[in-house]
Order: sequence, then structure tokens, then C-alpha cells
Amino acid sequence: MSRLSRRGFLAGASAAIASAPALANLASRAAAPGFLLGCQTYTFREFDLEGALKRMKELGIQHAEFYQKHLPLGATGRQLEAFQKLCADYGVSPRAWGVQRFSKDHDANRKVFDFAKGAGLKVLTADPIRTASTAWTSAARSTASRWRFIRTGPWVAANCTAGMTRTRFWRR
Repeated sequence: MSRLSRRGFLAGASAAIASAPALANLASRAAAPGFLLGCQTYTFREFDLEGALKRMKELGIQHAEFYQKHLPLGATGRQLEAFQKLCADYGVSPRAWGVQRFSKDHDANRKVFDFAKGAGLKVLTADPIRTASTAWTSAARSTASRWRFIRTGPWVAANCTAGMTRTRFWRR
């Protein structure tokens, strides 16, 4: 097995760094028709909303799933308008939001769906408590918008039990 020299490593790393913006722009243009390629803003968690949007624009990312830091659940009408304007200024379409924990509390769950509708989001990524399915499905159905439920499969994380299922809610 050959060892990588410091010079070889630096040459490879420099080439990778130099080509990253071009590859990102190529990826954003290469998406198949009807298929949207975006990112979750947790990727840019070290930045505020504007800093995250600036970096997405530099990388050619036009669609995003936002999370609590960049789009807080308690955002009001004016805050949502400012959020949407800022996203439009940077050419980023807010498509989704998450990951949100759902519980047996129907009213709390409904607030999430109402928030998503007010923010103009099409998708909610959820981490529902298994025993709360009646509460979050009825909350989703009780909003003025219609939502579809799509289970995305089992996953394991530090804050949940193995075998839990993430669910995505798609607004029709």
C-alpha cells in the first residue's frame, strides 16, 4: 500500500476545493424534470438565516427544508412575511420544515400544521410518537389544507427508539 505524501494530499485537496462550486451548480441544473434538489438548512446551522441563504445562493441551491433555528415554530405573520421576502431575495424556495416531534396533544399538533400553512410550506418532516398517531392525523385533517402522510422508513437516533418511523406530511 502506498502512502499519500503531503504534497499529493495538498494537490488533491486544492483540486476538490476549487471544483466544489462548479459541482454544486452542475448538480442544481442536472435535476430531472419534476424532481427538486435542495438541502436542509441544518447543514448551515452555524449561520443565521441570511448567512445560510447567502451560502445556498453561492452553491446554486434553490430549494430548502428549514429547521427551528432558521424558521422558528412560533413565527408570527409579519415574521413569516419577512422570512419569505428574504428567501425570495436570495432565490431560495422554502419547500419544507422539520424535523418536528408530534405528541398526543391535538392542539399543539394543529399549531404546527397551521404554522406550516401560514409559512407556505408544502412538506413537514415529522418525528411522531408512535402512540400519538390519532392526535397528529386528526390535527392534520382539521386544518384548512389537506395533508398526505408518507412514512419514510425506520431510523435510529439518539433521541428516539430504534424502529421509529419518520413521517412526511405533504400539503396538497
